[in-house]
Amino acid sequence: MAIQNYYTVLQQENISPEEWLFTVRLNPDCKVYKGHFPNQPVAPGVCQLQIVKDCAETALGEQLRITRIKQCKFLRIIIPSEDTTLDIYLRIGTDNTLHAEVRDANTIYVKIKAQLEKL
Repeated sequence: MAIQNYYTVLQQENISPEEWLFTVRLNPDCKVYKGHFPNQPVAPGVCQLQIVKDCAETALGEQLRITRIKQCKFLRIIIPSEDTTLDIYLRIGTDNTLHAEVRDANTIYVKIKAQLEKL
């Protein structure tokens, strides 16, 4: 986890050989939100990408880097005081292509298609 105290993994499940589901809880008291934005804290997009990468590393058991983002759609703002528990759905192909969604029961917040590289 590159960002200390930003989130906690509550649960992880290997759905199939290429699919995983992580449930994370954001920490609304994390210092990241003090600057993004002071009176209306939202989850920074780069931090959302970091959570996805961290979960992918846990799923594969290897250090990774995102070498190319083919598509990244931020569909809805994540407000840490309201949207504290999120699901991170990952599908990672044998060629290290990543399809990911950050979502909860009612909303998809982010959709990502990217290429991973093992370090």
